[in-house]
Amino acid sequence: EPAKPSEKAKDEYRFEVAVPAGKTSEFKIVRELTYSETAALLNTNIDTILVYSHNEKISPQLKAALEEVVKRRNAVSDLQTQRAALQDQVKSISEDQDRIRRNMDSLPRDSDLYKTYMAKLTTQETQLENLHQQIAKLQNAETTANKALSDYVQNLNIES
Repeated sequence: EPAKPSEKAKDEYRFEVAVPAGKTSEFKIVRELTYSETAALLNTNIDTILVYSHNEKISPQLKAALEEVVKRRNAVSDLQTQRAALQDQVKSISEDQDRIRRNMDSLPRDSDLYKTYMAKLTTQETQLENLHQQIAKLQNAETTANKALSDYVQNLNIES
């Protein structure tokens, strides 16, 4: 029984098997198909990665790695969401300050309302400073988390 085909075509393999005249013979072969798939883990939708991670045909190591990527990507996404919320607060306060300043332009400087507006602007400036510090911390955390994710994926090597 030959181990290798005598001829190969695109979709066919031909084996030479000696069979006596008028007789039939059975010749069994085992065909192995190697399957691989590549996915960009940093740019692929998280839901798609989750679908892959729930595939019963993947190795436990690949499943664990995909789940870790999802966990890390969710952490980055959470940081981005927090930063966006703080940036929205900054925008809202800035718009309110613009409104207050326009109103102050038409008020006498010694009026109670002018003084109230000044106190509010002072409070808002303190809030803005705190928000900017929090945003900077979140940006640093986001950069660190993105680098850790990228390094994890870059160093990932799974063979089944």
